[in-house]
Amino acid sequence: MIKEEQEVTYIPSRYSKAFNSYSRNELRWVIPILRSVARSCHIAFRYPVYKVLKAVAKIFLMNEVEAIFFAYMIRETNWDIKDKLITQNS
Repeated sequence: MIKEEQEVTYIPSRYSKAFNSYSRNELRWVIPILRSVARSCHIAFRYPVYKVLKAVAKIFLMNEVEAIFFAYMIRETNWDIKDKLITQNS
């Protein structure tokens, strides 16, 4: 018996669909907010702060309002890059 090859079709997940929609519509509004946060960060010259913020925004599919609150939280908490938790897990 010869098995016929079955055609494999790609079915995107719900997250893939949401990410594609997010990338087309929402990301362009979030990018300027993240860029301004990264520029104002004193460690941005040594570390890829903008890339990290952009990756976090993409993973969590942040909209413009969430990005504003995220930026506010980052600016107000003044996280220390030499914090024990950060240096231990890097």
